Amino acid sequence: MGPIRLYLTNPRLTLSFSSLALVLISIPVAYVIGVVVYRIWFHPLSKYPGPKIAAATRFWWARQQLGGRFPLLVHDLHVKHGEIVRIAPNELSFSGAAAWKDPGENTDADHRHPTIINADRQTHGELRKLLSNAFSDKTLKGQEPVLLHYVDLLIERLKEEAAKEPVMDLVRWYNYVTFDIIGHLAFNEPFDCLKNTDYHPWMSMIFNAILYVHWIRTLQRFFDVRSVILRIMPKKMVERRRWHYSLVAEKVKRRKTREPDYVDFMSHLLKAEEAGRLQMPDLVANANLMVIAGSETTATILSGTTYFLLTHPEVMKKLVHEIRTSFTSADQINISEVSKLKYINGVLDE
Repeated sequence: MGPIRLYLTNPRLTLSFSSLALVLISIPVAYVIGVVVYRIWFHPLSKYPGPKIAAATRFWWARQQLGGRFPLLVHDLHVKHGEIVRIAPNELSFSGAAAWKDPGENTDADHRHPTIINADRQTHGELRKLLSNAFSDKTLKGQEPVLLHYVDLLIERLKEEAAKEPVMDLVRWYNYVTFDIIGHLAFNEPFDCLKNTDYHPWMSMIFNAILYVHWIRTLQRFFDVRSVILRIMPKKMVERRRWHYSLVAEKVKRRKTREPDYVDFMSHLLKAEEAGRLQMPDLVANANLMVIAGSETTATILSGTTYFLLTHPEVMKKLVHEIRTSFTSADQINISEVSKLKYINGVLDE
């Protein structure tokens, strides 16, 4: 049996299946090649340095993001190429002030319940001013008893644990103390992580949410996954999401009935609400953000610092010497005195 042929409008013109398949495959391949060539050499961003694979396809960016080392990789690219590098077909990374010349408008801002990280420029400025009042030198001096209380409690718990078990997970303990501190400074009540030596359910949910949001934001660059996920999200997860919001709302309501003898993170936000500049959902949204920003991130810095000190004994030795020669007892350690130590502040900055 001879080869099967397709007859076109002119009977004299025939096309075998193999030839047709070759034509059909060649069209998308040629299109992809054309897109890659355009992105690498003719795209408006083609003049900026960076990996050619990053310019050709967004998949390189996604792979690095999900790999967990993307910030380190981008840092290396800036060291190699300068202030501006191309990290995706339509995306640049800036390491200098040039990025602030034309920041544009945040199209993702939720103007219903704006927070300091998703608000438009004007609202961001107002929220920043309100929150910055909680970080002045005078305010920190008033908050110092709260900080010292939880630091002392952390040391006490670590001594108790060390007597029972010589190996401890310091990352967990750093999260305990930072979560308790931020809870006290935001809501005038701790989460009792150090007291119970365990994560508060809210903490576990935050850790899961961080990973969840990371995946969502990565996939969002390719297609709208949020609407799909909201449809297929398990009922239990939806309920936990509501529980999370209601917990924050309840803590904010209780904070409104209390007035600590120092300025905390909610003091000026509450005054703004009383003046009609903010609403209750705005307080809840920003309180939720403060807990995440002030706990897990601080614990991460402490964990990283501890790791590098333990892997660089010469630095650890110098740091210990500075502390031992600056204080003769633990009760001498406070914010004012620690701020005078050059080496320990240098270690943390590094």
